Amino acid sequence: KYFWGFILIVVFGFTLNYWINSKMQTIYAQETVDINKPIESVKGAYTTFLENTDKSADTLLFEGMNLVEKNHFDIAIMTLEKAVEKDPNYRDATLYTGYVFAKQGNYNKAKFYLEKARAIDPLYAKTHELLGYTYLQLGNAENAALCYNKSKALEHGNATDEDTE
Repeated sequence: KYFWGFILIVVFGFTLNYWINSKMQTIYAQETVDINKPIESVKGAYTTFLENTDKSADTLLFEGMNLVEKNHFDIAIMTLEKAVEKDPNYRDATLYTGYVFAKQGNYNKAKFYLEKARAIDPLYAKTHELLGYTYLQLGNAENAALCYNKSKALEHGNATDEDTE
């Protein structure tokens, strides 16, 4: 008599436990959200905004820098690239875009923008410093050393335009 009661309680307990777990998994699955979906939606809307903006490259650079400070790197990069698109000879926008790509670990993109910034203004020491760091991360120690040396020479006023070619 007690034995069958015990068996009934154990079977009921296991059944109840299984039912509760299955219900919890169903509820959890319904509440799980793809966190990338809202981000992609925002990026899409922001892309449309950037395509239609009449903001200057200078304003876009400032906004991009503020977005970087707030750790909104994807949108910051979009903003900075738009600044470079609006004014391809704007050294600071090009330099900062390269800096943000380097900060994100995208050294090939960083190299592209930093080399472009160097071509715009070969006498700006910070460009050579950041480009040296990027070359080092890409495993190009020789070019990294050249860039660091140029950066130091420019900081001390010991470099000429020929030294930076």
